[in-house]
Amino acid sequence: MCDACEDWDAREPRPALMPADIARRARAMERAMPGEALDDATWRIALGEKSGAIAWAAHLRILEACRAAMAEPAARASIRRKAGRFTCTAAG
Repeated sequence: MCDACEDWDAREPRPALMPADIARRARAMERAMPGEALDDATWRIALGEKSGAIAWAAHLRILEACRAAMAEPAARASIRRKAGRFTCTAAG
């Protein structure tokens, strides 16, 4: 867990882990990948919308889709850089 979520109070809404447009593109890219597409529940866990665990293979598939979505030129504008490194969007 990163510092932004470490002191998260479960009664408060949890901040999004990535911008909604990138998450949407990543989900579309993941569905287009070879193999069986992941279900909605797995994505909700990966995006921090619900708690739970996902299989390592699902995590790798989601990571690949997210990297592809963030590599698109339109997505680059929504990725913030701080001190020469990427930062968690939940950190504010």
